[in-house]
Formats: sequence, structure tokens, C-alpha cells
Amino acid sequence: MTERDRDDAGHARNARPRDRLGRPLPPGSVGVPRIPEDLQLTSRQTLDYAQRLLDDGTAFHAHEVLEAAWKNGPVAEKMLWQGLAQYAVGLTHIQRGNPKGARLLLERAVGRLEAAAPLPYGVDGPGLIAHARNLLDELAAGRLPAESRLRPRLRVPAAGAGRFAPTPSGDLHLGNLRTALLAWLFARSTGREFGIRIEDLDTDRSRPDIADRQLADLAAIGLDWDGPVVWQSQRLDRHHAAVERLTAAGLTYECYCTRKEIQQAATAPHGPMGAYPGTCRELTGAERSARRAAGRPAALRLRSAVTEFEVIDEIHGCYRGLVDDFVLRRGDGTPAYNLAVVVDDSEQGFDQVVRGDDLLPSTPRQAYLATLLGFDVPRYAHVPLVLNRDGKRLAKRDGAVTLADRLAAGETARQVAAVLTNSLGTIASTPREALDRFDPETLSHSPWIFEPSGLLRRG
Repeated sequence: MTERDRDDAGHARNARPRDRLGRPLPPGSVGVPRIPEDLQLTSRQTLDYAQRLLDDGTAFHAHEVLEAAWKNGPVAEKMLWQGLAQYAVGLTHIQRGNPKGARLLLERAVGRLEAAAPLPYGVDGPGLIAHARNLLDELAAGRLPAESRLRPRLRVPAAGAGRFAPTPSGDLHLGNLRTALLAWLFARSTGREFGIRIEDLDTDRSRPDIADRQLADLAAIGLDWDGPVVWQSQRLDRHHAAVERLTAAGLTYECYCTRKEIQQAATAPHGPMGAYPGTCRELTGAERSARRAAGRPAALRLRSAVTEFEVIDEIHGCYRGLVDDFVLRRGDGTPAYNLAVVVDDSEQGFDQVVRGDDLLPSTPRQAYLATLLGFDVPRYAHVPLVLNRDGKRLAKRDGAVTLADRLAAGETARQVAAVLTNSLGTIASTPREALDRFDPETLSHSPWIFEPSGLLRRG
């Protein structure tokens, strides 16, 4: 058999459907989706993608991604990628119950990683080697390591930070306070700092006195934060600089459509539901001049090259959502939310974004924009909202929904904090007590319902 024949035979085997451990399934079966052969990733993206596959318990597919980097990457890095690929295969053998194969591959991986040191891209060489040797010790003792031991960290974790970012247009209600508590718990439980950003770009609705009350409420229920509070309106120069970078790269265009025109176009039988239809995408210079002469203000939109983008969410798992030519700068010159939040999160070092799950549909847009700007995509966790009995967002008419309302009714801030922590399935009276018991995997995916009695119940 020639080398070409062996390659063809290998491709034929790989074309068969496989389970999550990479084992071939009978023809016609539905297996785990294969990694696309034409997948183009940077070295850091390769490591992040492989990490997500390892975290999902699919070491075989992490091996595929790492092997592609080994075969297609620079010669100087082949030892690194070969070692990581063999590491992933060793983990796959453990999952398959094959200790002999696991020991062989893990020993080879250790040798490759030691030879490749020092390792680039923040790869945690000492940590991986120590982890592999611990696995080898267990295998030598005749024990198969537990599944939870098969998710090593490929890169040295960054310090990072989480955040809560309220808009100062109204007092925080119990749902907002619960989301803030969760953002704080996610950050503190992972060794991250926790910051506050006031998102006050909408000057018509934002009020400094409301922001002061919001901060006081957060402190009253026991939340603290690191560093000074940042006001988004003080970062306009950074937002405009990002727009200029995108424009210089040919990734923006002016849009003169009114809201009514966009709504009418969105109901037409073409394009994804809710997507901007691209009306102004290919306007000629003369057409743009005519619209300017008519006095129409121009918003600036992203010239997107994709229609969908995939993110990994701590609560919802893999989520693929719409990406259209969304607005980056409004007609009045104000940076749009989707741009500002991406720039601010990256430049402030917020690599963990915990917020209400009503914002999940906009996240693929933000993650895609982050990649265009060269930013790392944060780790997302979109948590369930607190709704009223009709399944709608909380409002003043629903009763005592703010901390001030509850205090006026005779409760203490500590009692309100206990209501919030208990809604997480944790018996605790303060956030500090809840931190010792917090486990994101036990969080309910359902919304919580606010009863007129003031209690929260699972929806």
C-alpha cells in the first residue's frame, strides 16, 4: 500500500460517524459533529478551542484540533503541538478504558513538552507535565483516573475580572440585585477581581443620583468591588478609536435608514428574522451624497462577513446566534451599546461577563466584534431573570421590588440579601456565606418569579 493509499484509507475511516470518545459508529448513525478540516484558527484560538472541547469531555476532538496545528503550524512549534495532541489522545485512551495506550501517549507527551520548553502562548508546561505524571502514577497503580481529572488547563489562567454594569436610569430591583450577586459570586469563586461600570451613554435617561443609589444598594446587601467605579461616558475616546480602526480596515459603512424603514424591511420575506437587510451596504457615493443633502443623519454599521457566530456560555452551553450589520455608532455620534461594551470589557480586563439571559441573543454579535478588534472573547454566563407572576419583567407596579421598598416595609438589607442568596439554592444570609457554598453547576436555568408576598420562587 502506498503512502497515498494509506492517507485515503485514513480519510475514509475518519469520515465515519464517531461518538464523543472518537469511536466509530455503524454507518447511518448520528455521531458527534467532526471538526471542519478547513477550520482556520490562530495559535491562541486553537488553544482556547481545544480547552473548550476538553472542558466538554471530548478529548478526542481536542486532539483533532491540536493535531491540525501540529501538521499545519510553523516548524519551530511542531514539538509543542505534537506534545499537546498526544496529551489529548492519552486522555481519550483513559476515557475509553485503555490504560496501556494512555500510559504510552502521556509519556510521549511529557517528553515532547519538556523538549519544547519554554512554551509560547501562555501554555502551562509545568502544570501539564505535573498533571500527566499524576495520571501516570494512577495508571501505574492500576486505577483509571476519574472523568473529572481529564480536563487539564492548557494555559496559565489570567488573573482576569468579572463585573456588574448597571444603567443609571432607575433603582435596582430584586432581579438586578440577584444578577449583581451572581456576577460577584462567579468572579470571587474563580479568584477574579470584581468591578463596577456605570453604563451611562444614554444621557437622556442616565442620572448620577440614581447611580449613587445603585452603588449604595449593592454595598448594603454585602457586595464589594475592586478599584474605582468607571463611568462609560468617560471612555468615549476609546469607543471612537475602535470605530476608526474598523473603518480604516473597510469594515464599516454609513446607514441612512429610519427605524420605520428598517422595521418594514425586516418583515419582508428575505434574510434572517430581525437582521438588518443591508439596505445601505452598497450605496454609491452619489447616493450617499443625496441622502446627506436630504438631511438624513448617518449611523455607522459593521460590514459583517458572517451571518451567525457561536459562543460558549457557562449556563446555556454552545449558543449560535444572529450576526448582522449592526450599528456601531448612532446617528447622533453616540457609540452603540454593542461596540462600547466590547471595547470596555476588553480594555478594563473583564474576561468574565455574567448578566441576564435576555442579553444572550446579542452576545454572538459582541463576540464576533471582539475577534475583529483582536480582543479575547470573554467567558459568558447568562443567568435567569426574575419575572413577575405574568412572566414579565419586574416593574414598580409589581410591589416592593427595590431595596428601598423592602426597607420601608420593615425588612433589613441583610434579610433582603438572604432572600437573594436562598434563591440560588444556598442557605446563607450574606454573600460571603454564599460564596463558600456557591456552585454554578447547580444553578436553575428557569426564571425566578417574584410573589406579591416578596418571596422568590422557581418558575
